[in-house]
Amino acid sequence: MLSIAQLIEVYGITGGVPKYFEFIKKNQLLFTSLEEAIKNKTTFLTTEAQFLLHEEFRETKIFLGILRALGNKNYPLNDLAHYIGVDSKALTKYLDQLINLKIIARIVPADMNPNQSRKGIYEINDLFLRFYFYFIEPFRQDIENSLYKRVIDHLKKNFESYIGRVVFEKLCNEWLYREGSEGRLPFLPKRVGKYWDKKSQIDVMAVNHTDKMMILGECKWTQEKIDLQVVKQLEAKAKLLSFKYDYHYQLFLFSKSGFQASVIRYAEQRNYRRINLEALFIDFL
Repeated sequence: MLSIAQLIEVYGITGGVPKYFEFIKKNQLLFTSLEEAIKNKTTFLTTEAQFLLHEEFRETKIFLGILRALGNKNYPLNDLAHYIGVDSKALTKYLDQLINLKIIARIVPADMNPNQSRKGIYEINDLFLRFYFYFIEPFRQDIENSLYKRVIDHLKKNFESYIGRVVFEKLCNEWLYREGSEGRLPFLPKRVGKYWDKKSQIDVMAVNHTDKMMILGECKWTQEKIDLQVVKQLEAKAKLLSFKYDYHYQLFLFSKSGFQASVIRYAEQRNYRRINLEALFIDFL
């Protein structure tokens, strides 16, 4: 039986599509099954994305260009248009189609109104396609020629950070939505998401501007327990944000591997919330 951490990793690879789970081999390490799926040129991992796009779109060139660009990083509209070589006004109709299909999303900092903010950036929203365009598509030629070293090295080097940055943060945001809707937070969030500005980035933010309340969270997907340095860094980010908003805020710490004893004592003294994987999925266990 897979652990919670492994289920999250599988979710990050497959996007939760049940038929894609077939790549997992019984009594085999998840990463080994993943390597075998890459080396097998007929599995969903190497064939499905291209099939889905050709089925959905007639003009695949620009759609592929968008997804290849966003597979590597998130872009604002003008930068994305420049990267692909398409006028930004012409590009919006393609982006709108992808948004309507929930393949990509336009996101803004969680404290802003998405209909008013000009700070929007685009990202791949579909987790399977995001995994594919980050780990597989850049190495398609190598895979077709049975040259697997670069793709496997890239996977080993970046898999853990990818799951933390893309998948774990997404699940922590969804948890905040659930907790808020069930009345288990200090306030009802009106917006939940990431926060960024020129000075800092915060993994998770929940905000209610009417009540002037915020939750600011750090998400750590590592083999190490969260230490005091992580907490201090989040406190520093919160202090910077307090110059912008005179709101009451509470700090939340999300961790794959738990918390050092010093962090537990420190968080309890200051009413900081600590959420491990079991707490994150308590409603489903």
